[in-house]
Amino acid sequence: MTVGKADLTITANNQAKTYGETFVFDGTEFTPVGLQNGEMIGTCTIASDGAIATALSQEVPTRSP
Repeated sequence: MTVGKADLTITANNQAKTYGETFVFDGTEFTPVGLQNGEMIGTCTIASDGAIATALSQEVPTRSP
């Protein structure tokens, strides 16, 4: 029997927060596609300079294909 690789894509979800509030990461900040047979992501470290309450607003440029 040969077991081949499967593709796994992890995409960051859009997030927003209000100035003065701290953004709390709860595990819903990304969407995995390609997990097989009940697989789950066991651990994931997520950090952002924008999560603190005093983070300044910054517009993120979008890219066109």
